[in-house]
Amino acid sequence: MLLSLLLAAGLEGSAVIATDAAISVITGIVKIAVFAFAGVLTPTVIAIAVLMGLVGFPSTFLAKLIVRRLPVHVHTPSSTASSSSAAR
Repeated sequence: MLLSLLLAAGLEGSAVIATDAAISVITGIVKIAVFAFAGVLTPTVIAIAVLMGLVGFPSTFLAKLIVRRLPVHVHTPSSTASSSSAAR
């Protein structure tokens, strides 16, 4: 849904990915603060989160390389289609 909104706002290619990433980082920081305040951040939860980050971080660079090689006319329809199908 967020990708559709960003595309509708006129963003394309890497700008969509960068804006989505920035919003995700801010959302993550807020979630961490809420969970810390609620007292549910255990060492196990932190370890799992770190492992997920270690896997996800390199994937972002892989996505960036793929998007740079895709022409906008190929990337934009596929982004819209995948984000609208995910919302269903």
